[in-house]
Amino acid sequence: MATAQSTATITGIDAIYYIAKDFDRARRFYEGAFDLKPTGEMIGEGGGSFVEYDLPDGTTFGLAKMDDSPWHMNGSIEFAVPDVDAAVLRATASGATLNEDLDLPSCRMAWLQDTEGNSFCLHRRK
Repeated sequence: MATAQSTATITGIDAIYYIAKDFDRARRFYEGAFDLKPTGEMIGEGGGSFVEYDLPDGTTFGLAKMDDSPWHMNGSIEFAVPDVDAAVLRATASGATLNEDLDLPSCRMAWLQDTEGNSFCLHRRK
């Protein structure tokens, strides 16, 4: 039987994302400069546009442009967890602040800020 502790444990890194000022320009850059091929994309869903590139080592690099958020220098990490809700409860109990909770066709994610103001995501692929 799974416990709250075991379902809130980080099991890996699902993706590392950059926020784009100009989504199409950023795609052209990464796809052209590094020969990346999209392995998933959502354009205009969930309040923005997203593209992911699965890398040969098994990690995923992504670009995002949020429709209602201004650009700011940012890198983010998406920690893989077996249960997003349990992980959010544990993180907020430890001092993190929940910023956004999303249930998308491809994944379930919650964006939080740690105690230092750094952004991170608790993520589960569907």
